[in-house]
Amino acid sequence: MNIFSGIYQPDSGQIYLQNKLADITSTQTAMKLVIGMIYKHFMLVPQLTVSENIILGSSYKWRLNLRKKQMKLTRIAQSYGMEIDPCAIVGNLPVGVQQRVQILKVLYRQANI
Repeated sequence: MNIFSGIYQPDSGQIYLQNKLADITSTQTAMKLVIGMIYKHFMLVPQLTVSENIILGSSYKWRLNLRKKQMKLTRIAQSYGMEIDPCAIVGNLPVGVQQRVQILKVLYRQANI
């Protein structure tokens, strides 16, 4: 899974997605191929909010409308029956809620795999 999500590079073999050779060289490449990964060990920054953790690394625009992102995140969470405060500090959340943040991160990025 670490190779598939771009964290490690393969020693041999090839990966095909939809019958096309996929050269997954980084996590950014995996994101462009809409591959998401929910890690057993959280990949969250405890000092940041839920919404900051979710959008971290997903956009490289200079201007960020955080309020708009929070509203989108809330809609996604509610559509899956999850109640999460997008302004909550991740480090203050129980482990189960932190796991939901990880799941929402993948859903927010619209991963197909």
